[in-house]
Amino acid sequence: MAIVIACGRDTIPYASSVRCLAPDNVFVIQIQHPRYRLDRFDLVVTPRHDYYALTAKGQQGVPWLFRRWITPREPPGPNVVLTSGALHQADSAALRVAATNWHDELAPLPKPLVVVNIGGPTSK
Repeated sequence: MAIVIACGRDTIPYASSVRCLAPDNVFVIQIQHPRYRLDRFDLVVTPRHDYYALTAKGQQGVPWLFRRWITPREPPGPNVVLTSGALHQADSAALRVAATNWHDELAPLPKPLVVVNIGGPTSK
């Protein structure tokens, strides 16, 4: 089975399409909330603050008209993992630590392992 890990809005159509084309052969993980049908992904890893508009405080602070643009209308489902903050700042040191931590988990997988990164510099 292949694993696809996508991050950001530019990757959503590609990751979603891969899952539709090979649902039994690929596990698709979307990092950051896709603002799209969550059932198109096996796992979504997103910050808890993406669901702010659904909280009691958010209901008071975010006008109803804008809520649908900020977050989905329903709470996270079983395929959603909430993080305490945004996931970012992956540099070479962080990747080395992750490689060490995941070595035993990834070692038995068939080789070669292929990674495709889509993205690049942002305006920030």
